[in-house]
Parts: sequence; C-alpha cells; structure tokens
Amino acid sequence: MISKILLDQVASYTEKVEFEPSEINYLYGSNGTGKTTISNLIASQDLFTNSSINWKASQLDTLVYNKVFVEANFGQSKKIKGIFTLGKNSVEAYEYISNMQTKINAIDNEIINLNRSLVNISNDITANENAIIKRCWALKDTYDSNFSPAYMGLNSNKKKFLDRCIAERAVNKEPLYTVDEIIAKCHTIFSSTIKIEENVQQFNFEDLPSIEFPEILSTIIIGKENVNISALITKLNNSDWIKEGVGFLEKSENFCPFCQQEMTVNLRDEIENFFDEEYLEKCKQLENYRLLYSNYVEAKKIQLRKILQQNISIIDTNLLIAKVQIFAGIADSNLSIIDKKIKYPSLLVTLASLTPSLEDIKLVVNSYIEKINLNNNSFNNLKAEQEKLKKEVWRFTTNELDIDIESYIKNADRFIKGKEGITEKIKQSEILKNSLLTSIRGRESEVANTAHTVNEINKILKLFSFTNFSLAQATEKGFYKIIREDGSEGHETLSEGEYRFITFLYFYQLLKGSTSDSGVTSDKVVVFDDPISSLDSSVLFVVSNLIKNVIQSCKNKTDGIKQVFILTHNVYFFKEVTFKGARNSAKWVGETFWVIKKLGNKSKIIKHNSNPIKTSYELLWKEISDINHVSNITVFNTLRRILEYYFNTIGGINYEECINKFEGEEQFICKSLLSWINDGSHSTHDDLVFHVESEDVQRYLEIFRLVFDKMDHISHYDMMMRVVND
Repeated sequence: MISKILLDQVASYTEKVEFEPSEINYLYGSNGTGKTTISNLIASQDLFTNSSINWKASQLDTLVYNKVFVEANFGQSKKIKGIFTLGKNSVEAYEYISNMQTKINAIDNEIINLNRSLVNISNDITANENAIIKRCWALKDTYDSNFSPAYMGLNSNKKKFLDRCIAERAVNKEPLYTVDEIIAKCHTIFSSTIKIEENVQQFNFEDLPSIEFPEILSTIIIGKENVNISALITKLNNSDWIKEGVGFLEKSENFCPFCQQEMTVNLRDEIENFFDEEYLEKCKQLENYRLLYSNYVEAKKIQLRKILQQNISIIDTNLLIAKVQIFAGIADSNLSIIDKKIKYPSLLVTLASLTPSLEDIKLVVNSYIEKINLNNNSFNNLKAEQEKLKKEVWRFTTNELDIDIESYIKNADRFIKGKEGITEKIKQSEILKNSLLTSIRGRESEVANTAHTVNEINKILKLFSFTNFSLAQATEKGFYKIIREDGSEGHETLSEGEYRFITFLYFYQLLKGSTSDSGVTSDKVVVFDDPISSLDSSVLFVVSNLIKNVIQSCKNKTDGIKQVFILTHNVYFFKEVTFKGARNSAKWVGETFWVIKKLGNKSKIIKHNSNPIKTSYELLWKEISDINHVSNITVFNTLRRILEYYFNTIGGINYEECINKFEGEEQFICKSLLSWINDGSHSTHDDLVFHVESEDVQRYLEIFRLVFDKMDHISHYDMMMRVVND
C-alpha cells in the first residue's frame, strides 16, 4: 500500500504538502481544493515532477475512478473494453489462485519486514556518517583560524571534508608535529606579511673561562714580612687599614691620621718599606683584571643591545631581555666584588660564574637565528613550503581523528555488508513473487471471461429501474457496447445521470477483474474521486453502499483490495459513505479522515482522528470557528446561511425584531446578514460572492454573536462553537 504522498508545486499545492495515508482514507474538500490532483498522481505517479508516492512494500496496481477514467473508457469510442473475471464454476482455479495469493501475501510481509530492516540499517549508516562528520567538523572549527589555508575549498561542505580526512589518512606520510609546532609554522609560512629578515650575530663566550676566575682574587695581598713592624701588622691583620692611612700622611704633615701624634722617621720608613714593589705590583694586577673583566662584560652587553635593537618582527625579545637582565645583574655584582678586593687587597673573594646566564642567552639567540633562517628559507621557497605545510597540517589532522575514523570505517563496512545482504534478500523475494504472479496470470487466462461482468452490471441496472438501456457483448471479442431496449446503440443518447451511473458500475466490476485475461486477481489500490457528482439520491445510496462493499473487502483483506481513497466535496455522500450504523459507530483502526482546505490559494491536508463532517449545518459553523483561517470571500455567505437555517428551521425567530435590537453601524451589518432570510430562494443567493476586508471580518463575527445574544440564544452559539472546536 501507499505509505506517503508528497505534493509540491502542482495546482494549488504551491508549497510542499505530504501525508501518510492509512488503509482506508476519507478525504473531504470543496471544489478546487486539490482532490483530483491527488487522484491523478495516484493514477500516474510520474505525472508531476516535484510530487511523489512512497510504497510500503512493492508497488501495486492503482485503479482510479475520476474524470480521466470516465473519458478514457467511455469517451468518443463506442467500444468499451471488456472486463475479465473468473467464472463462478472455476472452483479449482479459485483454489489455486487463492493458495498462490496466500504465498504472495507471506512474501509481501517478508518484503515489508526486510524493508523495515533496510530503513533501520540505512538510518544506522546515516547516523554513523553524521557522527564522524560532526567530529571532523568540530576539529576543523578548533584549528580553522590557524589551518584555514590547508582547509581551503572545504569550508562549506562537511561531507567533502570527511572524504578528504579519510583519503589523507590512507596516504599522508609527512612528519608529525605537535600542535604548538605546527601552529608556529603556520603563523610563519601561511602569513601574508612574510619577508626577508636580517639575521642576528652568533653569540659566543668561549673566552670566558680564561678570565672568569684569576688567581689574584684568591691571593692575600700584604707587605714585606722582614720589616720590624710587619709582625705587628700581621698579628693585627690590618695591613689594608694601614695602607689606607699612608695615603693621608702627605696631607697630615707627618702626623698620624688616626692618633694625631707626629710619626718618627724610622716608623714612617718601616711603614713605607712594608708596602714594597711586590705589593704594589699585585695591586696593579687587580686593577688590570678589573678593567679586563669590565671590558668583557661591556662587550657582551653591546652585542646583546644590538640584537635587541634590530626590531625583527617574527621574534619575541621579551625572553632575551629577561636573560640579559639576569646576566647584567651577576656581572655588576662581580665588579663590585672586584672593587672591594682592590680596596682591601688582603681579602679573599670569589666571583659568581657568568657561564649559566650566558648559556641561556646563547640558547635564546640560537633560537632566533633558527627562526629567522626558517623564515628566510620559507620566503625564498614560499610556494613549495606552503604546499609542504598543508600536507603536514593534514597529517596532524588525520592523526587527531585516527581513532574516530577507524571506528567509522569498521562500522560503515559492517552496515554496508548488512544492507547488501538485505537488498539481495528483497531481490530474491521479488523474483519469487513475480514467479508466483506469472503462475496466477497463466491460470487466470485459462478460465477468465467477460460475460460475467455484463450480467452483473445489467442486474444492478435492472434492480434500480434503469431498464431503458443495458450493457451487451460487442461484435469485436473482448469489448462491450451500450444498447437501448430496442437493441439500438445507446452510447450517445444516455442522460448525464445514466452515463455517470454506468461508468461507476463498470469501474466497480473492474475492481473484481481486469481488462485483459490476466491480472484478474492482482492486489490493488482503489480511488474514488467524486463518484456521485450528478446522481440523484437513490443512486447516491446505491453508490455509497457499493463503495462500502469495497471498504469492507479492504478491511477483510479480500478481492485484492489493499487500500482505498474516497475523495468528495459532497457532505451528504461523505456522511453516507462513512456511516456505520448505530451498532458499529466506532472508528476502525485502519481508517483516517482528512480535510483538504485552500487558504490564500494554497491547499493543505489536515488529518482528523474522528469524522470531521457531521451535518451541513455543523460544517457551516466549522468554517467560522477559527478566526485565523476564515475566508474573506465566503465569510459573509457562511454567516448568513447559519442565521437563515437557524431562524427558519430551528429558532423560529422574527428577524425584524432582531434587527431592531441594534443601532447605527451594528444595525446595518445585522440587516445585511438577515436581509434574504424570508426570500425563500436558495439557489440564487448561494452563488453570490461578497468580499469582506480582513479588518472587517472580526466586526461581522462580533455582530453575528450579538444576534444570538440579543435574541437570548447565546447558549446555542456557545454550544455550536464548542462542538466544532472539540
């Protein structure tokens, strides 16, 4: 059976409309809402480009009663194709076909289950792919700001990005860098401002060990020991103090600068002899070392200042500045120590080594040199470097996704194999089914005939007093003709009522057979599209009951009727064909009610769980129950017809009395609604069209409510509005 119908960009279905029909479907809609578009699509599924039909299992034959069917079978030609059915005496053939049909039904059920499994595994395939696409795209979003040149051309297609990831994973053998390394390369090579940068001078300090720890710093420098005063100076360990005092003797006119007593010549000579040439030489060495050390430190500072002043855009000098500050601090501290040694030669001093700080500086400078070389090499070979980096980016990307892609591929392989297996089973089931169908067609052709259909149609015609024409076998085998009582051709002399009735009876018999000697018992979908347009009430009753027989066959799963669609604009026919009787009023689980509405030249199909069409009076109330969907064109007539029916048939209210209860504009609107009530004619006014502006609709509806209120019938208004909205 049909599982879904989609209508799009055809007739009044200007926007996509889809619905999922059940086994039995009642569709009510006014003329022009799009009923025949549905029946035409079911009859010819390729008729409309953007519309389609989905089948639950295998596609079935479709038999559609509409204007196209009538014209095709009862048009200009007087010949009517015969309908082949199995004769009542073909018991053996019936049993054989019934057995084969049972097997076919079992195969159909198996195909339905296989198709369900196929849908499930297709969903698994889709979910598996969606999951890996989501993971890949999330990684792309994470690194896009850095890797965008490598991802170029894939920014708007998630599936293509996944395919590229899978392809690169299989073949990319580029070196694998860490995320920090690859991002740093991207900032350099993908940069649009890349240029040749001036390199920095190598930073070395191999000569540092020769000057860093001289012996003079660890030497105690004092005067001669063979001078009489030396013993005392040595004992007091104050040679530095005495040396400092000697410098003041010239200024103190031979008075001791410390005790203020005049010094003897011998004491002064001994003091001056204590600080001999050797002492002075060692002091000179200290001063020379201080100059050497100071010059060395200053040379390094000058070199480092030059590097910092180069202002190279691709390097961050903050680290070097910090390292230079550490070096300068140590060097300045060491110079202070040397100065102290010069001032107090007898002190033992030790310098802090400059080696660790200079090694740190050298590492930083070397990293600058490496980065500048990379930048300059990249500039000189930019295109090749960029292509190489793109491959390295993809190597990094696929490595990040490796586990996810591996899982996706394994699941995809498993799902695809499962899908192929199910597809093959469906194919084999279809082959077996077609074989059984061929067998049925062969048996049908042996026993099928067209005479039974003639007898059945003529029996119904006679039963309902259509005695002035009948159906007969034509001279040409396999065709019928319409004849009058006197045997003359009757095709062109039928009234519209006779014409519609016999075409319906022909279609009804066709449901039990086929226009060829095979396909008599095939499964089918049946559509009735407004079958009673021109029929009187007695024939309407017959047609309704014959259609009910078809519905019952569908419910009982007999006669090959698998699904039924009934489309009509006639409320009375709709009520008749859906009527089940007082004992059986419950909705059958396999039936669905639909209402086709056309609003703003756009058709919609609305599903109802219960029969939405009750009586024509209720239907009028239904049209005004939803203010958002009231038609500006029909609202005036709808309100008038409700009031007309209620006042004349139900309410028994004097309409003049009602008008007098209003004043001003409200009285004018009320009078316009009630002015034709006593006219007594329906046919003329029912066809009149009044267009009410959107802003006035609410006003009319309010006056309509006030009519019931002022006449003390508001309870009826409330009841009807509640009924149609429940």
